[in-house]
Amino acid sequence: MTTIKEVAQLAGVSVGTVSKVINNQDGIKESNRKKVLDAVKKLNYEPNIHARTLSSGKTNLVSIIVPTVGFEFQKIFLKSLDDVLRKSNYDSVVFPLLSRDRLARFSSESNFLFHTDALVIASLSPSNLFRDGRVPTRKPYLIVDSHGENSNSVIVDNYLGGQLAGKHISLEKNGKILLIGGFEPDDAFSSGVFSERKRGFEDALRERGIGSKEIEFKNIVLDWNQAFDFGAKISRSEKHFSVFSVSDLVAWGFMEGCRTNGIYAGKDFHIIGYDDLSFSQKIGLTTISQPISELGAIAAEKVVEKIKGAADIENIVLSPRYVERTSN
Repeated sequence: MTTIKEVAQLAGVSVGTVSKVINNQDGIKESNRKKVLDAVKKLNYEPNIHARTLSSGKTNLVSIIVPTVGFEFQKIFLKSLDDVLRKSNYDSVVFPLLSRDRLARFSSESNFLFHTDALVIASLSPSNLFRDGRVPTRKPYLIVDSHGENSNSVIVDNYLGGQLAGKHISLEKNGKILLIGGFEPDDAFSSGVFSERKRGFEDALRERGIGSKEIEFKNIVLDWNQAFDFGAKISRSEKHFSVFSVSDLVAWGFMEGCRTNGIYAGKDFHIIGYDDLSFSQKIGLTTISQPISELGAIAAEKVVEKIKGAADIENIVLSPRYVERTSN
């Protein structure tokens, strides 16, 4: 097994310099940093994480807390975040909450996740997760994709996204207006983003002279099959209507359900989704595109800065954009 002394010898620097480079510390000449990194790569050196933690108090790990995994949004976000973390010599530890039982284990301050170098809580709200709304750690942390935070957060302006949908949605004379999706059965796992999208949509329609009473709300969880069933049901009795879905996945399921009755998006009804996922262009879905990769990259950059001692940041707000395709 390669030792740190062998890395130092090959790089022509001291063991202390190697240690500082491995622990991503400042104050190292770029020429020396490059020598060390080249030596680490050539010797295939892997630092002993336990020894490194004892000597430096650092783990070079960042805990990432998400409500669930498996959806494309999380895959894009986590990859982008992890790519940037790795460039700064940090690894991510991803913990999906999934259930109240796992939330109870996570809520203890003794949990390992609170003792890595930093914490990123994504698509979840501390005010819903913890009894006093306080993240139980003294380590740096960042809240991502969650509304209602005053500092240390990176979000997409979901209210603006809803406004864009309300501004651009095509309307049929005397046709129904549907707002579908966004049902969260457990408030503990709510980030508030769906509510913001709905609020923005309602306000934009109000500016067009359409009140909330004229909008039919259908609460559907983030599930393709439920959306399919609702699309099949509504299209049996309605032929011309307009739909804003607060997620592309629900929009896709709804469109396919309508197709079973010969009712097609863009021809018989209008629909706008939200996210702009990989399948959205393929099915011609007009949508509100949110910068998911950018969200992950900025979150990683800011949490690394906080690990290095940067002060708390104000909310960083990214803007979504309207993408016109055939469904509207």
